[in-house]
Amino acid sequence: MRKLILFSFLFIFLLFSIGCKKDSSTAGAASFSAKVEGIAWTATQIAGVASSNTASTSITATNTSGEQIVIAFYTHNTGTITFKENDPYSFGSFASAVGSYTTYNSSSPDGTIIITLFDKSQKIISGSFSFVGESSSGGKIHITDGKFDNVPY
Repeated sequence: MRKLILFSFLFIFLLFSIGCKKDSSTAGAASFSAKVEGIAWTATQIAGVASSNTASTSITATNTSGEQIVIAFYTHNTGTITFKENDPYSFGSFASAVGSYTTYNSSSPDGTIIITLFDKSQKIISGSFSFVGESSSGGKIHITDGKFDNVPY
C-alpha cells in the first residue's frame, strides 16, 4: 500500500513538473526598489493586484526587515498618476516597526507614479514612483527613486 501511495505522489509530481513549463515570452524577473530617506531599499517579496471591476491596481513590496511599501493607482494603462487629496485609489504608503506614513491622509499629497508598461496579455507592470508620506502625528518620510519592473498581477 505504501508503494502505491508513494508511486501516486511521484506520478503527480512528475505530471505537474512536465506540464508547468515557464513561458519563454515572459519578461525578466520582477523587481521593486526605492530610496527611503536617501537609503537604498529593495523588496524581497512583491505582489501586484489589478481589479477588472474598478480599474484599480496596487503593488505591495516587503523587504527582509518587514518594512512595506504600497503604491496604488486607478488605471490599467501607461501614463502619469499624480496623487490627490483623499483619493482612495491613488496613493503611496510606507510602514515599518517605527511607524506608518501615507499620502492618503495628507491635505496636500505629494507623489507620482509613472506607468511605463501595463501589459495585459503577460499581466506585468513596470514604472517608477516617488512620494512623501505623512504619519498621523505629522511626521514625514521621503520615498524617492522608486522603480518596479515586470511585477506580475
